[in-house]
Order: sequence, then C-alpha cells, then structure tokens
Amino acid sequence: MPPLADVTTIDDVAVTARIQEGKLEMESQADTKLHIKAPDYTPLSTSEPHATLFASDEDTRVELTLDGEGLDALVDAISHIRDGGDA
Repeated sequence: MPPLADVTTIDDVAVTARIQEGKLEMESQADTKLHIKAPDYTPLSTSEPHATLFASDEDTRVELTLDGEGLDALVDAISHIRDGGDA
C-alpha cells in the first residue's frame, strides 16, 4: 500500500468488530479514535485507494479502504444524513 498522510482523527468513537466463521463468533468492542488517511499523491483512477479509515485498540484493528466510487458514496451518504434526510 502507498504511503498515507493523516487527514484527521476523531476521538471517542465506539467500535464493534464481529467475526463469524461457522458456529464460532468473536466480538470486540472499544471506544477509540477513528483515523482517516489518504494517499500522499492524487490517485490516477477511481479504482485506486482514495481513503483509509481505521480504528484499533490493544486486541483489534478495523481498516476500511475506499476507492473513488466508495469514497463518493460515503460522502453522499454523510451529506444526506447531515442535511436531515432519511438514512
């Protein structure tokens, strides 16, 4: 993965990670920071990573990598919620 630059960090985010395989299920919950990072360069296409969001504690790390279309969809959804629309 290319080098990432810090965009922002959001404190006190409730994170729940759940993994299920067959009949085995594990869950981790934490109040932690959400880190938002972006590549140090301008992506050349929408299929390249445009943003990475991650949260971690001592036991678990959750990471989401969004391409251009995924980032656009997230921005649209957040804008819709912020403008008072239905989720």
